[in-house]
Amino acid sequence: MPGNKTKCKNCSGSYVDLPGHVQRRHPDIIQDEDMDGGNNSRRRQKLVYADFVNKTPGDRVLTCGKGGQLGHPGRTTSTMPRAIGTLPDNTKILQVVAGRVHTTILTDEHEVYSCGFNDDGTVPVKDLAADGFADELTVIEFTEEIKKEGIIVQLTSGAGFIAALTHRGSVIAWGNLRDENGAFEPHHLFAKMKKGPTVIIHHKYVQIVKIAAGEHHLVMLSSKGEIYTFGVGSHGQLGNSRRTKKIRTTYMADVTGKSLHRSVLEKSKLIKFSNIFAGGYWTMAQAMDGRIFACGLNKSGQLGFEGSNFIIDLLTHSPAFPSDKKWTHIAGVDHIVARTDEGEVYRLGLNTMIKDRYAYGFGYDSVGQLGLGNTYDENKCITFQKRITSAHLNGYKIISVTLADKHSVFLAAKINE
Repeated sequence: MPGNKTKCKNCSGSYVDLPGHVQRRHPDIIQDEDMDGGNNSRRRQKLVYADFVNKTPGDRVLTCGKGGQLGHPGRTTSTMPRAIGTLPDNTKILQVVAGRVHTTILTDEHEVYSCGFNDDGTVPVKDLAADGFADELTVIEFTEEIKKEGIIVQLTSGAGFIAALTHRGSVIAWGNLRDENGAFEPHHLFAKMKKGPTVIIHHKYVQIVKIAAGEHHLVMLSSKGEIYTFGVGSHGQLGNSRRTKKIRTTYMADVTGKSLHRSVLEKSKLIKFSNIFAGGYWTMAQAMDGRIFACGLNKSGQLGFEGSNFIIDLLTHSPAFPSDKKWTHIAGVDHIVARTDEGEVYRLGLNTMIKDRYAYGFGYDSVGQLGLGNTYDENKCITFQKRITSAHLNGYKIISVTLADKHSVFLAAKINE
């Protein structure tokens, strides 16, 4: 009946269905009224988080490499993808992310599990001591204050921090940020993140629809197509100042988002964006007209700028990326791997997906993080691409891969013949 509503246990709104509900008058179907000449109005649909989240849940999480972040109790090394068997039965997984010493996953029930070393708050699970480690994926119990921000729909991870996006458009983060001098705490929010999940942008000020992380910075896309950046900017990755060594703290963190907005003007016209990407010490964004804008570390020319422009400190049009392509993935640190919606891969990197549902890897394989089963100490550098195989992948197809310094995490779904 029209008057019947289902109450959501995670927030105060009323919904039609659960889980994965659609909130009435929520940014899933946000529309913006613009006045035209003061007489007529037109409706312009905004960007929504549903366009950027995984809609195909996986059935299995696999890891390889070295460390407690593999999620295999009593086992800290695996040179081939090995299934994690400690999650509750029939758990469906929407996303997996990897950091320097942690692994974090998001289930279709919008629960977040984590394992690894609790390095300044990277694994904020119950009863885990500071500097302790959990070798089993354990659910994170969020406070009531955090739950009020909404259900979590997307994750991203830097080297030592994790960020989460809620369906209301708030961004939450926990863990630590570091620059070349080590611990980085010029703003109180950075210190608060070490103690537990912290709101870094509130949806009542800005509604975020996608998040992406580099090593020590976070990039956010708003429902209005605006770019926001947060964190360390010493290599120009925040895109906010030519004075990258002396950035004001208000330009690094601000819960209202006002000081984090990175506007791009061309001929007095504000550029709007449709997607964002981040990795290493760089930020990229695709404009509505298809062009890619980039900022950050360019020492290997990985941002598409030639010459001696080692640091691009403001979001700048990169001529290396064709504007007629719709980019779905752009990743890397000192190199870039870019994929289009047609499955074209423009640069091949350490680990990348191929359209035949397999994963391939090459590069430095010091502790088995490529998942190739390499056990020869003298052969740590794989110079040609090799298909990643494992008995734990039999009957499964890989739908996403994420990797960090010493481990990789695979999300796989059952193959329905």
